[in-house]
Amino acid sequence: MRVLLLLNLIIPFVMIVVGYQLKRKPATDMTKGNGYSTPVSRKSIENWNYAQKIAPNIFIFFGKVLLVIEIVFSAIMAVLDFGIIGVSIGNIIGFGVMIAAFIYTDKKIEQRI
Repeated sequence: MRVLLLLNLIIPFVMIVVGYQLKRKPATDMTKGNGYSTPVSRKSIENWNYAQKIAPNIFIFFGKVLLVIEIVFSAIMAVLDFGIIGVSIGNIIGFGVMIAAFIYTDKKIEQRI
């Protein structure tokens, strides 16, 4: 059951990998599905370019912070033997931080305007 707690590490790893991919190959066109694509980033070409510049670093940072949080949280849950409950709470934390990264990035874009 404790092995299931490793599932909590998926979201931070995905955030870090996606951040490095966006940094390595920034999107150049504004089509949906390319780069950091939210309604705020697609409002103008300036927003788009700025979003492609800042989003990778924000996602890498949030992913690394989340990774540390999830490792500590999963270790505590393993010691307390909270298998599936620990995975559920860890996923809620992970999705919450991921949503916070999107909100933070959009706020940074809007502040630039």
